[in-house]
Amino acid sequence: MTKRKTRDARIVATGIGAHPDADYRYLSDADWLNIQQRFGRGIKIPANLREQLSGLTAIYSDMLQTPRLGRSLTGTVAEIELWCKRTESLKRAIWTASAAEPKNAPRDLSDIIERYFRRPRSPMEATLPLAHLAQFLTGAQALARYIVQTLERTDSDNKTAESWLVWAALVISFCRDHKIPIVSESRGSLHPGFFYLLKSLQATLPSKAQSSLSGGEAKLLKPSSPVKAGPSLRKSALRAAALADRDSAEALFSRLMWWGLGLVRLKQTVPFESKASITRMLKRLLADY
Repeated sequence: MTKRKTRDARIVATGIGAHPDADYRYLSDADWLNIQQRFGRGIKIPANLREQLSGLTAIYSDMLQTPRLGRSLTGTVAEIELWCKRTESLKRAIWTASAAEPKNAPRDLSDIIERYFRRPRSPMEATLPLAHLAQFLTGAQALARYIVQTLERTDSDNKTAESWLVWAALVISFCRDHKIPIVSESRGSLHPGFFYLLKSLQATLPSKAQSSLSGGEAKLLKPSSPVKAGPSLRKSALRAAALADRDSAEALFSRLMWWGLGLVRLKQTVPFESKASITRMLKRLLADY
């Protein structure tokens, strides 16, 4: 008897609605000066940190406002696997003399692209169009399987984090890199200056996420709503600080981007190579605003 595959409770985005028309409201120089004064003498918030925090929050704001449709990951993976089987049948039908697949599997996405889509055509592929098509179909199958493996990757030791906590943890991580105090050493609680910084950044976020997008039986995906200023914000910020202690900025940013790209309740992400790569990603994304 075949063992039934356990259903994955995660949801993957299968559609994105219209981009919100509202422009993100960046903090002004006067706002940043006011925030800096809350930390007291000797604490400076440099321009590159302001750019990092503003860019990160602008991206998160866009994620909050852009509606997404989604369906179960299990169902989506089943559709992809069925497509791979049908593609294999098509490939065998149009080209019966396909070369044997290399024994070494592609290492990553770049390897798949180079191996199947960017390499020079063989003499046979240049002469016989269906041979070339068969090669592209093989590459499409490899790409589909790579995406499935990425989506299904899990880690039982890593608890699910809400998108707000990941955003706040990144804010904390960036601030720590610039020696900005997060916790008041004398009281062991959230530093008043950082509390004001977090509250000011959060004030630039939309109060409500988009909540409507039509489309079949797909479900609407919603991120976690920003918490309100006050005791709940202080408590949530301390939870975010614990998350920043546990995970690197690269892993946190990757997790936030995974939500932005459509996968929610992801237990493990593929980390960015370095914090410099995060900065490059922020600049590329902000160039579209």
